[in-house]
Amino acid sequence: MSLSRQINKATTAKIARNSFSIKTGSMQYTESLNETDVCLALEFNPAVKAYTTQPDSFINTSGRGGWRRYTPDVLAEFYSDDNDDFRFLEIKPEVLTHSESFKQKFALHQRIVKEHSGLELELIVEPAVHPHTLTQWRQLKAYYRYETCKVFNQHVCQFISENGKAITLRELELFCQIEDVPDFYPLVMLAHQVLHCVHPEVITRETLIEVTA
Repeated sequence: MSLSRQINKATTAKIARNSFSIKTGSMQYTESLNETDVCLALEFNPAVKAYTTQPDSFINTSGRGGWRRYTPDVLAEFYSDDNDDFRFLEIKPEVLTHSESFKQKFALHQRIVKEHSGLELELIVEPAVHPHTLTQWRQLKAYYRYETCKVFNQHVCQFISENGKAITLRELELFCQIEDVPDFYPLVMLAHQVLHCVHPEVITRETLIEVTA
């Protein structure tokens, strides 16, 4: 199964936003803010190996009219100990998922996707995280592209442990300056989830930071 895809003319007409995925090293295209938020959650989900938006289209072979082709929103690859774990994802606001017409149509989509690809189609209504966590991820995404240094990570974690187990971002920046390390490095550690914020809030220099368990 490949995560490469081709964007057709009909699809590009509906694209609302595009952004660069650091995890996949490619541009990703979404049709709503909800899809954008879900992709951001996939970006920071350590269980997700890769993903691509608008991955493939499936022809309606059911004989039921009303639509000719169905394109899932995302194809995600998850880390697995046994086999490759690929899943198609359909992203919809929850308010649109309660009607019988949607349930019937989605069940048909699931069947056709399974028949043509052998993969499951899952429904996601919103990212399963606090809204403020999404805000933090938006702040941290630019720092996700930097690699971390395991030795210095241990040094930082020890410093936090010796100073009350939770200290401000400002204090970490000063520590990095003393160690002749770029003062944005704590944000790199946050992006890679070596550290995390004590509270789900907009990240400022007064935000409390602790070591991820």
